[in-house]
Amino acid sequence: MLSVQYFITFTLLLPSQIVGKQPYIINGTLASIKSNKFVCAIVIKDHNKEYFKAGAAIVGLYWTITAASVVDIVPESQINVGNLYIRSNSERWKKGRKHVADKIYKHPKYNPITYDNDIAFVKVKTPFNGPYEKPVKLAGSRYKEEIHAYMFGWGTDSFYDSTLMEMLQQTVIVIVNNTVCKRTFNKSVLGKGVTNGMLCSVNEQTGDCFGDGGGPVVQHHDILIGIISWGRTCGQSDYPSVLTRISKQASFIESIDIKFRIGFIYKNFP
Repeated sequence: MLSVQYFITFTLLLPSQIVGKQPYIINGTLASIKSNKFVCAIVIKDHNKEYFKAGAAIVGLYWTITAASVVDIVPESQINVGNLYIRSNSERWKKGRKHVADKIYKHPKYNPITYDNDIAFVKVKTPFNGPYEKPVKLAGSRYKEEIHAYMFGWGTDSFYDSTLMEMLQQTVIVIVNNTVCKRTFNKSVLGKGVTNGMLCSVNEQTGDCFGDGGGPVVQHHDILIGIISWGRTCGQSDYPSVLTRISKQASFIESIDIKFRIGFIYKNFP
């Protein structure tokens, strides 16, 4: 479950071929779905076989939140025939309850080049009402991120391994000052900018990696502060993982909430 969204489509590339983003959790520990009922997986079906697509979090009775980058290339036709769905209620993404996707709502200003506004909602057709399915709270516009947070995902455990984890992983990360993070990436070969709508995180030899994109980052066990978005390497402290900053997405989140009368739970203070 190493670091950020570098394998958005999870194609089998050699490390030397990877350019840009990559999300998965490296050196994580097993996570309990009983304690983290909001964590879920996005799965796509192709030729009668299921493929793990990305991580997500339950935010409403019929709603999940994820990164726009992991659903950006999903054809509408796949949704129309029921080939995109959410798996939840289990640490094993293959064994979770199946919720067929109904519609994807991406941020209207999502930029697939810079990954700015990398956030989307996936609405499903059946309710999240299982024993281990529960919405996470959303950081409000006045929420102040603290130093430590938890990251969740099923991504690969190594930069050199394309095998996804069968069991849900978690790791503790440290939130990095954006000014420092911006300087780091300004010197990198990525050419990607870190904006105020993003959060940076590090933890030596642990973090997100390929396949972790879209996964939740929480504080106080149930407040969503970030979505795994992008990065340069997996689990290396010299290049932070970059997250979508929930507190800076209040306008988009509230617009979806109001339009569909969902009733998201917001937290401006722990």
